[in-house]
Amino acid sequence: MTRLVWMLLVLLPGDQALPQPFNISLTQGSSGFTLTWESGPGTPPGTSYNVTSQTESGVSPSPVKGCQHVQKPLTCLLPYESIDPLERYIIQITSYLEAQMSQPAEIQFKAVDLLDLPQLTPVSCGRNLCVDLMPPFQNLQETYDQLNYQLQISSNSSGGPQVLKEFRSLTRQNLTVPVPGRIYCISIRFTNIKNIKGSIFSQPVCVSTPALFPLGVFGVIKQVRFEQYLYCWVSRL
Repeated sequence: MTRLVWMLLVLLPGDQALPQPFNISLTQGSSGFTLTWESGPGTPPGTSYNVTSQTESGVSPSPVKGCQHVQKPLTCLLPYESIDPLERYIIQITSYLEAQMSQPAEIQFKAVDLLDLPQLTPVSCGRNLCVDLMPPFQNLQETYDQLNYQLQISSNSSGGPQVLKEFRSLTRQNLTVPVPGRIYCISIRFTNIKNIKGSIFSQPVCVSTPALFPLGVFGVIKQVRFEQYLYCWVSRL
């Protein structure tokens, strides 16, 4: 009986549920993921919003710090330090005005699925290559060190790209090139995760490697041979 009375009260014109928030999106920034949304059509002025977060294995949602009683701009920051990159989160946004509430709007995400690829800098290390890797933001080093990667090396002279190395953590990678003296291009991607942006290789970054014998050495050899020839020719006179 009590349940029936409650349902009838909800259906009364003055107690109708508020419009549900919509157009929820997440973007990566220097401090965390920024959650944005829009008010549902017909939302009355003065409406506020509460944001809750829950892991897929969690028991119940908990309020997101700094994202309660939100009014325009409709944004909420989910700091990196509060997020496990390998955990799936369920984020709910509820609009309310006095005693009225909306049904929660929901978005689910896994941080690792939204991360940008690390930045790579290939440099010549003797006859081989070294690749320095950095996260897009300095405070994400710990997060990126938990992930797996794959490097690809290619050269126009070697007949196409070839996957060279798989590794974990953003430590310097030492690569042995097949033929010194060529220009090699390096690209990177995530492995073992469903990251849409990171499942394909990045734009390649190219660097030249020194030849087995630098050009200057050949110049010296030619000069010595010429002087020896000239000496022999003069001594015959």
